[in-house]
Amino acid sequence: MLGLDRESYGQLKPRYRSARRVEAIRRRPALYVGALDDPQLPGRLIVQGLCHALDRVADHKCTRVSVEVLGPRKARIEYDAGMPLAEKDGYQGRPAADVLLRVLYACRNARSSPDVAKNACSLGLPVLNALSKSLIATTTSGGRTCRLAYRGGNLVEPIAYEAVAGPGWTRIEVTLDTQILGEKAPLSRNAIERELHALYTGAPCLLGAVEVNERHSD
Repeated sequence: MLGLDRESYGQLKPRYRSARRVEAIRRRPALYVGALDDPQLPGRLIVQGLCHALDRVADHKCTRVSVEVLGPRKARIEYDAGMPLAEKDGYQGRPAADVLLRVLYACRNARSSPDVAKNACSLGLPVLNALSKSLIATTTSGGRTCRLAYRGGNLVEPIAYEAVAGPGWTRIEVTLDTQILGEKAPLSRNAIERELHALYTGAPCLLGAVEVNERHSD
């Protein structure tokens, strides 16, 4: 915990915890993700972005999850379930989706499936977010839609909501940060599918849950 045990970390103000953790992850990423030259790391990070979707699959509340590789560092995740937008207690009016994307351990602790928490949330959404040049999450839940835009794990747009009709859905568009992760190991469909194979071994209830496609735009 870089000088803070879990109990002490939990006593910090939420805004300070979030900012401190993003800064710490970006400053010393190898402590969180291991060797930065691991060719599987980009695929592993993208699969971590699936943890909320896969938890909904395990809970029979999501039927379609897809990942499209758009470039050597770019991917789009889409699934037919919304991230929670209710205000999270103790987080100064922030929606729960923002907390899941920025607060370390929040996404893992929110998982209803132990298999997903163990196998698909070892790093979690906040680590993916912190190590991304940009991450934009658009989600619809409970009759509202919300766009959450980040750079380097920090929110860069005011949070606003729009009333909408229809079922819940989520789209996460991510560009990994080459200044931190380097460019030696490009993101690929094969890398993601290898990570998913390992995930399905630990959580067979998720077997075949994710469709992966590749369409490089640059």
